[in-house]
Amino acid sequence: KSNQVIIKTAEIITQKELTQKEQDQLINKYIVIVRKSAHFFLYFTLGILVFLLAKKICGLKPVTIIYTIIFCILYASTDEIHQLFTNGRTARLFDVFIDTCGALLSISICYTFCIIRQKRMIKAK
Repeated sequence: KSNQVIIKTAEIITQKELTQKEQDQLINKYIVIVRKSAHFFLYFTLGILVFLLAKKICGLKPVTIIYTIIFCILYASTDEIHQLFTNGRTARLFDVFIDTCGALLSISICYTFCIIRQKRMIKAK
């Protein structure tokens, strides 16, 4: 599916249908970037969702960040283990690292946003 995303995007940008050779060249050039970006983005989203759930349960405390990070790392690890049993897929520790980075960034943004919002609400009172 990553291949199709690369080809369709290139065809939209160039406004022409690509030859098989051009498609193969683009796929070889961009496949790693597209796949790793997908990992990052999906776990960025997971980090937001898990943080919001943990915040609802625990409140806005440092432990909320810790629970969210642990959950995202465990989920990324089990996802990679699952890939060991899926035809055509491999498990990579580097993917867990990328997944974790995506989650960490979103958790940091969410926490910062919540702290700023909380301080503004206190000042408004």
